[in-house]
This record gives sequence, structure tokens and C-alpha cells, in this order.
Amino acid sequence: MRQIIHDAFDVDVDQDLVVDGRSHAADLIERAYRLLMPYVNDCPACSDQMFSIIANQVIATIQVEEVSGVVKFLGEEADFQAAAAAHIERQQASTVRMLGTTQTHH
Repeated sequence: MRQIIHDAFDVDVDQDLVVDGRSHAADLIERAYRLLMPYVNDCPACSDQMFSIIANQVIATIQVEEVSGVVKFLGEEADFQAAAAAHIERQQASTVRMLGTTQTHH
């Protein structure tokens, strides 16, 4: 049986009311990792392995579906496109640094 649960997250939002996706992803990853720990008696190495297996399965499914990414936005719908583009542009340099490359796509 599946049921809906609602988790609240304290998210970082920029001046355009766009949620910092990388920071929010880190919060989601932390919560997911902690949810797996009881299954492996809180063993960090086992938790890492289980997390990687599950993450890789989910990512593989998403890549097959060719689904677009998600930008979370707390403003008015009419402002979404401009706000999302401005946010991504402002974050470009830090994204490139994080990836250790000179570009963010192939």
C-alpha cells in the first residue's frame, strides 16, 4: 500500500523567487540517505552502497524517459520563464566550478 506523506523543507530562494535546486537536492539526498541507514544497521559504507544502487536505478529510468529537469519557483506563473532563465544564468559559474569543466552540457 502506498500513502502520501508531506515533508517540509527550508529552501534557499533567490531574488527571482527561484529555489536553489542544488541546495534543495542536497537536503533531499540527506533525508533519503538517513531513510536507508536503518536497513543496514547504520553502517555508513552499506548505506553509501544502497544509496548508490537506488540512485543509479532511478537516474537510469529518468534518462530513458528523457524527462526534462525541474525548476521550483514560488512567484507568479507569468514570471516563471524569465525568473528561471535568470537564476540558471547567475548560477552558471558555480555550476561549472562544481563540475570541474568549462561547460555544463554536451
